[in-house]
This record gives sequence, structure tokens and C-alpha cells, in this order.
Amino acid sequence: MLIALFYFTKGQVEEIINFVCALPAPFKPVFYSEEEEPESKEIIAFDEESVELILSQPPQKYFLSSNICRYHILLREDYAVLYVDNFTFPFNSTIDALIERISEVSIYFGCICEEEERIHRNKVNRVMGKNIIESWVGRNPFRKVPGLYWKTILSSQIIVQNNLDIEKIKESAKHIYPLTKKAFVLTFFEDPQDWRDYSEALDLTCSSFEGIFSKEQALLETSQIDDVMTYIAEISKFK
Repeated sequence: MLIALFYFTKGQVEEIINFVCALPAPFKPVFYSEEEEPESKEIIAFDEESVELILSQPPQKYFLSSNICRYHILLREDYAVLYVDNFTFPFNSTIDALIERISEVSIYFGCICEEEERIHRNKVNRVMGKNIIESWVGRNPFRKVPGLYWKTILSSQIIVQNNLDIEKIKESAKHIYPLTKKAFVLTFFEDPQDWRDYSEALDLTCSSFEGIFSKEQALLETSQIDDVMTYIAEISKFK
């Protein structure tokens, strides 16, 4: 399943919701729901009055669906994510058009990829006795770049913050185009479903930059821990 994540500061949440609600067709929401399942019948038709209601509720309460995708706000400790999934037409042209639209709001970081690629890049599993502990790691872009994915959006702010040699990163990309004066998009391979063919090379690229998260560091630093609670405490430091 193709997913897109656009990262912003928490202070931009209301701006993001207003922006999504005002998108033109076919990106404009046509209904919304409190239910996460896309097949849910508990849906409400979206109209101009819906915006005020949605803004009056916690940002993460509703899932907003257009004719081609679904939007959901995720709130983390110190940042916000516009999570987009359920693509009806997951083609390059659709994705690029969505990126162009979302770029009208100042994006700090973004990634578009198969869900499995994101799991590969940012999730670790550890078997400890009878316990299987699953942990998300490296997702906070305000600490480090979370990784490099099929399509990766880098803002000038995240490049400067992490002292990235952007010209060296560009050498690994298939396509590069400026998104705004302050951000651009790197595409690392043609088909998002081919991510496994490129995962080893991108893993190496991520690990070669101090400012880009690599889960190998998390695995290495927790590999000798045998106590479950100690492991959970240590792996949590990489969130």
C-alpha cells in the first residue's frame, strides 16, 4: 500500500487542516469519518460547514477522504504529520500533483513510499524469550532525517539542521526537481513497489550520513540487552 507522510510543526496544524479542506477536486475531501477502516459506513458528507466542525475537534479525530486518497492528522510529542493513504490511483502523476499541492504549505520533511518500505526503514522487531517487541524508530525529523525513501522531500531547514552534503545525496537519486525555493523532491527509483531491489543501497546511503537515521545504530546499541524493560527503555530513545 502506498502512503505519503508530510511533516510540519505542531503550530501549523490548523493551517494544514484548512488547506486540505480547501483543495480543489479531485483532492478535495468529499466525506469524513471517525472510523479508521476505509470501508466504514459511518461516513459524513463533506461540505463548507464541515470545516468549522472539524477544526473544533481534536485534529486527529477525523479521516478525510477525497476521490483519490484519504487524509489524517497525526500528532506527536513535538511535531505533526499529514498522513495520506488509500490512494485510488497510485500513479506517479497523481502523487506528483499531490506533492505540488501540499508544497503550498511549508513542509519540513516528507516521504512517499510503500508501507513496507517505511516499516523496513523505521521499525525494529526483537524476540526476547516469549516476547516479540515491535518498535518504531527514527521517525522524528526534528532530530534527524528519518531516512531516504522512494520519493523524499527535503527542506532547506532540515538540510541545514543536519549539515547534509546534499550534492552527495543527489548522486544516489534517479530524479531531482525543485518543489519550492526552500525544498525539493528526490526520487530514488522508478516504481515504489521495487523498493526491495534498492533497499540495501539506500540503507548504506542512510548509514553514511550522520544526519540521516539508520536503524542499524539502534540495533547495534541494543543488541546486548537481555532484560525486556531495559530494552524497551533503550530502544525508546530512538523514537
